[in-house]
Amino acid sequence: LCRDTEIIVHTDASQSVGKVEVDVEGLGVDLLSFSGHKMYGPKGVGGLYTRMGVDLEPILFGESTEAGLRAGTSNVAGIVGIGQAAKLAQHGLESSIDRVSELRDRFVRQLRENLAGELIVHGEFAERVPGIISIRLPKVTAEDLQQWIPEICFGPAQRRSDAAALSSVSDNFGPTDHQSPYTLRIAIGWSTSQDELDQAAQLIVTAIESLQ
Repeated sequence: LCRDTEIIVHTDASQSVGKVEVDVEGLGVDLLSFSGHKMYGPKGVGGLYTRMGVDLEPILFGESTEAGLRAGTSNVAGIVGIGQAAKLAQHGLESSIDRVSELRDRFVRQLRENLAGELIVHGEFAERVPGIISIRLPKVTAEDLQQWIPEICFGPAQRRSDAAALSSVSDNFGPTDHQSPYTLRIAIGWSTSQDELDQAAQLIVTAIESLQ
């Protein structure tokens, strides 16, 4: 539909590239961007896929580096770093997906087995990035939990309160304004071990039992 009406489609794939297979042809996108630090590359560098035939115009003018789209000297170290990160991600992608998925499921199972209240995993049965978990806690806010166990790095859910600005996707699949304080986001990486996740699950269970 977009191609027929000459609408350019861009997707931000920062949370996907390096974690799951990304097929630009299958997605049908014209532009796809990704970030280096999200795939274990250096910060301050990213990439942009541009479909053949899509013309872009620079917003900063100066030297005609990077196909004339960026002014100034290219970030050579960053470019090399993100290239190496992409190679490493591609080399071990399939095994990483399986391993991280198993760790994620084990972590959620441990929480459910040890918590008396209902635990909700947002998007649990949807196709998703394996290493990101959004969990709604029973009767304990993510902020209180974060203060109780500072040794675990996780983030409370962020959600805009302006209902008119919320997307239909967020409304249907994400936490509501009432649920957001009780929702936390945990990320599992390549180097995360089973022992670390087991310890994290136990710390969370103990903290929730103490806070209730």
